[in-house]
Amino acid sequence: MRVLIAGGGTGGHLIPALNIARELSSRHPDAEIYFIGTERGLEKEIVPEEGFPLVLLPVEPLSRKPSSSWIRFPIALLKSITRTISLLRRMDIDVVVAAGGYVAGPAVFAGWLTRKPVVLCEQNSYPGLTSRIGSLFARAVCLGLPGAKKHLWRKSRAVLTGNPVNLPRGDVDKAWVREKLGLKPRGVVVLITGGSQGAASINRAVMQMLERADLPENAQLLWQTGADKFDDIASKLPSSAKRVKVLPFIRPMWEAYATADIIVARCGALTLSEIAVFGLPAILVPYPYAAADHQRLNAIVFAEAGAAMVIQDDELTGKTLALTLADLIADDNRRTQMGKSAESLAKPNALDEIIVTIEDIASSRK
Repeated sequence: MRVLIAGGGTGGHLIPALNIARELSSRHPDAEIYFIGTERGLEKEIVPEEGFPLVLLPVEPLSRKPSSSWIRFPIALLKSITRTISLLRRMDIDVVVAAGGYVAGPAVFAGWLTRKPVVLCEQNSYPGLTSRIGSLFARAVCLGLPGAKKHLWRKSRAVLTGNPVNLPRGDVDKAWVREKLGLKPRGVVVLITGGSQGAASINRAVMQMLERADLPENAQLLWQTGADKFDDIASKLPSSAKRVKVLPFIRPMWEAYATADIIVARCGALTLSEIAVFGLPAILVPYPYAAADHQRLNAIVFAEAGAAMVIQDDELTGKTLALTLADLIADDNRRTQMGKSAESLAKPNALDEIIVTIEDIASSRK
């Protein structure tokens, strides 16, 4: 089986793509798995580290406001589609998996033009333009969150699988994970994450909370800042912040979820899927500039289910964060109920369902 995976840019697209690739490799040791990505994305460094061949394409995002990208975009898109077509034919690819990010567009169109079956993975509750259009050409569409199907241009091949979350094998020793991450064995662990790249407004609010010494007494923070923001934050951390572990990027991320009692996070689809699988009560801060406002729409799904409290980005301060955390930490029953509500949204078998879909389509071509 030969599979081409297109996905990257941010961790929200790249990590599901890597989870799919790892599981395919585990089940089919003789499978040949290739990635396409862009110079701008995380995949440039992470995919080769994982041992998968990576081809970089010149495709770039299309600005929603008039700019020079309106001239560059069609040229780069055409070049990227042409290169992907060449790759599909040269490698005799069986299935194309488009896992999100703007690199998915060339993969979908190249697959359709070469009659290679496409499996489209859409993570969010409101699908991006590539997924909406791509649903016309895909053999199957795997949806990560409820609500996405109604927005697709073609709905008949879409199924709600959930997002492919990286789960630990077997039972987790929570005490061991806390020790490994440098946390104390007791106390409520609050995981702070703005995604793989960090979130400036969340980081700023956490710093304000620590400067005010407003961290609840029985809480400790596990804070993923984002690699680019780590040095600045670590250098400015107040000396009084004794119950805080600051890391640029946590890998594997499941360790952080497994040890956390509460999470403060953006509303990327993969993050929400992980929150659901691990049953974590959440304080969500939607990124206000997300395409089509999809993070706010993602957050609504969890808030309406009773799994999350939502603070809008322009209302987030150290004080509002501290007060919200204090209320949640003090109410064990509420945390428990929110965790159960989160679990009700979980799709723990998502990765298996997606892999079976890929296997079935690949075998149908033999």
